[in-house]
Amino acid sequence: MLCVADTVQNAIKVFTRQITTELLNVSISPPFGEGQEEVLCPKCKVANVLYRPKVVKCPDQNCGLLIFRTVSEKQLSDKQIADLLTIGKTGIIKGFKSKNGKSFDAVLKFDDNFRVVFDFSEKKKK
Repeated sequence: MLCVADTVQNAIKVFTRQITTELLNVSISPPFGEGQEEVLCPKCKVANVLYRPKVVKCPDQNCGLLIFRTVSEKQLSDKQIADLLTIGKTGIIKGFKSKNGKSFDAVLKFDDNFRVVFDFSEKKKK
């Protein structure tokens, strides 16, 4: 006759086999940002920026460089972020949304404190 402890132990063994089999069959995607080109932080020039799902940031606590991947309801592409980091500005990006819901186009660039700001001068030149 099986006691309660033996029943629980057998249930744990079955569950462990099942979970182990499932885990061995799972394909794991690489961590976010893996395969991204390493880019030196343009602000502190000390460390390479870290790519995260919602932000790109400098790991140096004293630096504080932070780029949000979504700006005015527009998701920035990896190329746009790379341009911002390497040349200091993007090309004209279409489809930003203003606070009152109107769509507009602009260039993103860094200001003197390395905050991301809109630049409308490119649009005026055309």
